[in-house]
Parts: sequence; structure tokens; C-alpha cells
Amino acid sequence: MGLKLYVILALSFVVVQYCIRFGNSLPPPNNGDNDEQQDEQGASEDLDDEIVELLSKDDRFYVLDGSTVVLPCEISNPEHEAYTWSKNNVLMFTNKISIGDKQCQKCLVAKNNSLIVPSFNSAEDAGNYTCLVYTSSTDKEQVVYDVRGGSAPHIVDIKDKNGQSRNETVTKIGTNLELVCSATGLPPPLV
Repeated sequence: MGLKLYVILALSFVVVQYCIRFGNSLPPPNNGDNDEQQDEQGASEDLDDEIVELLSKDDRFYVLDGSTVVLPCEISNPEHEAYTWSKNNVLMFTNKISIGDKQCQKCLVAKNNSLIVPSFNSAEDAGNYTCLVYTSSTDKEQVVYDVRGGSAPHIVDIKDKNGQSRNETVTKIGTNLELVCSATGLPPPLV
């Protein structure tokens, strides 16, 4: 019950912030000259202010334990403050305000709206992170990051082209030797 109320309050905060930023506003008072021209100009300026676009694109990250991961949520208007961050569809942040969930208590939102996950722990922090941006009163866009635990590349074996282990290969000086290397890691390393 308490969490539902908290989520409702957080979403209400987003709506209020959006209304403050993009709500209908009265045009500035004028002396009666060129009313139509000023109304049209004011309307076009309001539309320009309202254009918000999410620039970040969906991606997958492989992160080594102990590393810091930064998930971008780049918005065309950096002053725009109507967005949320969630992990595995559980709300974590409304703008820069933590909702207090248990998904990522150490996470923070940077000034550029990026989500920072310090000291990544794949057991706790891996998952799908979503930045949802309210681009207008009726539209929204989102970027989703699949964040997985990674492992550093590690050479498993090196053999010659005949399949002999590198410790057993004998060759004459000055002759070519072709070696085959296999390695593991996440993401899989290019060998």
C-alpha cells in the first residue's frame, strides 16, 4: 500500500513538473497593436519550446564487476524535466528524485539525465534499465539498456594449425608458423 502511494505521488510530481514547464500560459500583455501577429508569434515560440526528442538509442552493455556504468538519456532540450528511470519495469527515479525502491539504492542521476551505477555487481545490478521521456502531454519515448555482467577476455588455448599445443610445437628457425588462439569473455572477444 505504501509503495503504491509513493509511486502515485512520484508520477504526480512528473505530471506537475511537465505542466509547469509546458502548460498553457497566457501571452504577455500588449497595447492592442498587432494582436493577431503577436498571438501567432507567441504560439510558434511556445511550439519551439515544447519540442523534446530523446536522442539516446537502445543498447547492450557488458560491465565488469566493480566498474561504474553510465547509461545515457540524452534529450534534445537539456532543461526538460519530465522523465523517469526504471529497472526491470520498477520505477527508480522521477527526474533526479529517487523513488526509494530496492532496485538500485546506490544509483544516481547526473545533470545530463544519465543514470550512474557505481561499483557494478552483476548479481544485483544486471537487468533492463529504461529512461522514459514525456515528449509532450500525450507522447513519450523510451530508451532501454540491457546491462549484463561481463568478464575480461582470457586466452584459453594457443595451438599450431595441426592442433598441437604451443608447448609441444617444434619448428625450424626461419619457417612460418601459424597459430590458432581461442579465448573467452563477455562480450566474446575477437581473436
